[in-house]
Amino acid sequence: MSHIKLSNWGLVYYNNGIGTLMSILVVLVTNEGGLRGASPSPAARSLLVLGSASEPNEPFYALSGIALSCVFGVGISFFGFSVRRKITATGFTVLGCTNKLITMVVNIMVWEHHASLGGQLCLLVCIGGGVLYGELSQRDSEARKAALAAKAAAAGTGMRGSEEGA
Repeated sequence: MSHIKLSNWGLVYYNNGIGTLMSILVVLVTNEGGLRGASPSPAARSLLVLGSASEPNEPFYALSGIALSCVFGVGISFFGFSVRRKITATGFTVLGCTNKLITMVVNIMVWEHHASLGGQLCLLVCIGGGVLYGELSQRDSEARKAALAAKAAAAGTGMRGSEEGA
């Protein structure tokens, strides 16, 4: 990602623009809004009902929730790209999995309906795999640097020896 020459806001607009185009494609393919004569899905019906709500402020509250969700989504995207520029891909993945772990723990403590034990164990396996992969890739990177330094040192001493013999 470091070779992309867009600002964080540029990446956010690009990412969300692609997501919007894909969402429109999904709506058209799945007939989400009932555009092709079939009845709309429950989610689309709930948005259509907003216009004919019984309470005068109901559409405002619903649309405010949607707008607030969009603002939070853009903020998460912006800060995600900011963090991604500062740490490695593996570190970013571990950070994301750790965030899921914290969310899962809070979910277990607060609500009755949460992930199954199998799902929780799978998340722990993912986090462990990410940590191990990060350790191994760091060792591999350090070994490559040491090998390159050794080659450079050997090439430097080989040149000096040939110059002395001449």
